[in-house]
Amino acid sequence: MARTLNHAWIAAGGLLASAWASAALAAPDPDAQPASIVDLARSLGISQDQTRPANPLTVNVFGKPMIIGGELSAPAQWRSNYAFTDGGGDDQIKTSPSLEVDDIWALSDTLATFVSLTPQFDSTVYREGGGASTTGGIELSQAWLIKTRLFGTPFALQVGRQFYQDEREWWWNQNLDSVRLHYFGRNLTAFIGVGRELGHKSTLAPTPLGDPGVVRVLGNVQWSWAPRQTLEAYFLDQNDRSHEMVENRVVAHDVNDQGESNLTWFGLRARGRFKGGFPLKVYYSGDVAGVTGTQTTGTFTPVSATQDMVTQVASQKVRGWAYDASVTLESPFRPTFYLTLGYADGSGHRAADGALAYAFRQSGLDANAGKFRGLGRFHYYGEVLRPELSNLAISTVSLGAPVTVRDSIETVWHHYRQPVADTRIAGAYLGIDPNGVAHDIGDEVDLVVSHRPNDAVDLEFVAGGFRAGPAFDSRQGAWASLVKIKLNLSF
Repeated sequence: MARTLNHAWIAAGGLLASAWASAALAAPDPDAQPASIVDLARSLGISQDQTRPANPLTVNVFGKPMIIGGELSAPAQWRSNYAFTDGGGDDQIKTSPSLEVDDIWALSDTLATFVSLTPQFDSTVYREGGGASTTGGIELSQAWLIKTRLFGTPFALQVGRQFYQDEREWWWNQNLDSVRLHYFGRNLTAFIGVGRELGHKSTLAPTPLGDPGVVRVLGNVQWSWAPRQTLEAYFLDQNDRSHEMVENRVVAHDVNDQGESNLTWFGLRARGRFKGGFPLKVYYSGDVAGVTGTQTTGTFTPVSATQDMVTQVASQKVRGWAYDASVTLESPFRPTFYLTLGYADGSGHRAADGALAYAFRQSGLDANAGKFRGLGRFHYYGEVLRPELSNLAISTVSLGAPVTVRDSIETVWHHYRQPVADTRIAGAYLGIDPNGVAHDIGDEVDLVVSHRPNDAVDLEFVAGGFRAGPAFDSRQGAWASLVKIKLNLSF
């Protein structure tokens, strides 16, 4: 805990230094914050995957405006041969309808609350070989209070269960119980948040509390140093005390938590657009990150149905790095098309040095979803494989076109290679592991079609296929397939 608090003070000092630097370099900007507290609450609470109508339902509660909105989502997906089995056997069709209802209550020009409830269902309507199932419940997604212009300054304080999302969801895309201090300055915004999970937020049962012993410190500074040019710095510290693993200690049984990761991530992002002495528009994006810390794993012996004894503890230092870079070229003529070239690489382990784990790993809060120049956001490391950037090099080529201002189509190709051959692909959705000898994992092709007839309707169609490489031995050349349709209705 002391380690986390020290990092929190360091991050807070960096945030304050950036804020003072911004104030010294530029006069106060009245447009630094959104024009209204409602706009700010909406920008902090609504995902970039969603839209809201320009004139939402507004009622007065105790003389204060309450804005009610939300989104009805009706996704369905079919996937096939994820385990590369002969004759199928793992095909399934799933649907996960949900209704998100948001409530913004503007108590004053500088004070607002945000509450979001999400009734949801997860239904496997068909599973090859049997086993259809349905679960459902209601989740308290967000519930927070924000106070802006603290003591007449550009700072704001946000308290409660709140949404953290970066534009590419490479760092985080998660609701967390936390306290967050924002800074809204001229051409510079920043925040630092500290929190841990405080209780169950869903009626789904049995549902274990996610990360109950993890304390996180999250920070971001974003600087718009020129028109259409942005530089960001990220920081995340994770202090895990879910087990406090000590040999011969009796702990609660948890099959999903067999270790502790006390890690710190830090990184930079640059993105923007420029138009040089040629007609093409060029968009660029680049992330670079490092992770350091300690990972502890344990061996457990059951002592009862609900308790285990820690019989052995092993610790390993973690040092890893990753980068993700892409450039998009947009044609100047009609019909417009855009070509995106990308490369991402996350370090792998070094088997010769067992005291150090060199493999990069993402934060666990990430979703790796974004877009290039089309309308739809998608999993840009592959809709079928959906890996994390850990011990993996990913080459990407994408060709897309905005068919109209409300329609786009995009074809994306990926090639995957492990820098260090391993029997595991972190985060992968496949039901089979590679052989740990060959480096070539395979290729994937995705088609993403988006149709947005108005701000209230969003229709997306995704089709993808992953072709197994030499790392899957005799299954080389086998295909895993996905078809996904999603209809979102905003109100």
